[in-house]
Amino acid sequence: IAISANEASFVSRGDDSGTNKKEIAIWEETGTTPRGDWYIESGQGMGETLRIADEKQAYTMTDRGTYLSQQNNLSLIVLVEWDEILFNPYRVIPVNPEKHKDIDINYEGAQAFVEFITGEKGQAIIKEFGVAEYGKPLFYPDVIK
Repeated sequence: IAISANEASFVSRGDDSGTNKKEIAIWEETGTTPRGDWYIESGQGMGETLRIADEKQAYTMTDRGTYLSQQNNLSLIVLVEWDEILFNPYRVIPVNPEKHKDIDINYEGAQAFVEFITGEKGQAIIKEFGVAEYGKPLFYPDVIK
């Protein structure tokens, strides 16, 4: 990968978040072990990681929502998006009340939420979320894949 080969500065969240795990998976897929002065682990959330990357004029990997909400305060630009390797899907999974009998679980409510969020109305909300404010959605529903 060009970033590591050229030892171009890269700021990682380094916080074991979903974004950080996706980043690590991408490094592994390219056969790269990110080490050295060029690889900076912020140990922070996405907003602070973006700020550090901007300050250092470094590469980073971010989610769309955080970038769009902060883009007016950043000189960083998006270089790659829509590549399948970058997809980091969210999942909705209700807790199984049979496995967790010691917890008061509203399983019917959870199932209703799953049906709503994966249904036509829920997917339409996801598709439009952020469009009014940022001109593009923050998330992409599963139905457009």
